[in-house]
Amino acid sequence: RRLASVFYTIIFIILFVLTLLFLVLGSAISDLILSRFVFLSEIINHILGLRTIIAACVLFVTFMFIYAFMSGKRESIFKHYKGALLAAGGWIVVSYAFSIYFTYIRNISYMYGSIGALILLMFWIFAMICVIFLGAELNCMSD
Repeated sequence: RRLASVFYTIIFIILFVLTLLFLVLGSAISDLILSRFVFLSEIINHILGLRTIIAACVLFVTFMFIYAFMSGKRESIFKHYKGALLAAGGWIVVSYAFSIYFTYIRNISYMYGSIGALILLMFWIFAMICVIFLGAELNCMSD
């Protein structure tokens, strides 16, 4: 049981980091790459265009597996699609709301320092946890 908990914790850490890199900071990272390697502009634009769809699919499948195996019951993975769909959609919406801060309100960070970004990062992690719980609750209610 402890080994499974460690495994799920590692999965969540990987999801948080990948979401932070691709959905939240994706535009800033692509601008940095394009400023150094101009010849990659077409490939970067295609990847940025597909990042939401790829992230939604990966999150949906990951949440279906997590909800199926963490429930403690031997049920079909496909029984948890409602909660996984809600969690993946909510995850993407909250991540894009968080990315708006980094895209448009970057200049405010000069005034408030990095403490504002850290507080907002903690709020983002809290919102992600709430989204995961809402998906699990939807799965429990639909049984």
